[in-house]
Amino acid sequence: MSRIFICLLLFIAYANITYAQQTTSKANLANDFARLTIPNIAGKMKIDGELDDTQWQQAKQLELNYVTQPFKNTRPPVSTQVKIFENGDTLYVAFIAQDPKIENISAFYRDRDGIWSDDLVGIKIDTFNDGRLAYQFFVNPHGIQADSIQNEMTGRESDSWDGIWQSAGKIVADG
Repeated sequence: MSRIFICLLLFIAYANITYAQQTTSKANLANDFARLTIPNIAGKMKIDGELDDTQWQQAKQLELNYVTQPFKNTRPPVSTQVKIFENGDTLYVAFIAQDPKIENISAFYRDRDGIWSDDLVGIKIDTFNDGRLAYQFFVNPHGIQADSIQNEMTGRESDSWDGIWQSAGKIVADG
């Protein structure tokens, strides 16, 4: 099982957190986002690639039901769950990506923003909730970060922006 964790420090009060849920239309997708309630869970957290903090047991858990890259909205070849919660200051997201064929996991120790050819998971945050600009946070199975800003109006992405956030990743023996 590959376990990848992302911790984001948010400087805003509200964010539209997107998650992958299999849907048949954009209207259904919008309804799914509207129903996503992120629990507020207090307590000190350690970002270390483990799910042993008690907050993870209370976090909202979702199944990711489609892949957007390299496939276009298809069923994923491996099972991936996401856990999410916030504590008033920080948004915490954990991905549990299970791949029974560990030898097929593509992950290398690279420089920041150089992981785009690796297996990765991540989130996009639309802080203005207008569908125009998204802050993207991705990590590979070793916890190496990539972040960028995606402009939906121009179709361009820029990885020259570097957010301040923490991540950890771990590949474990049970695939």
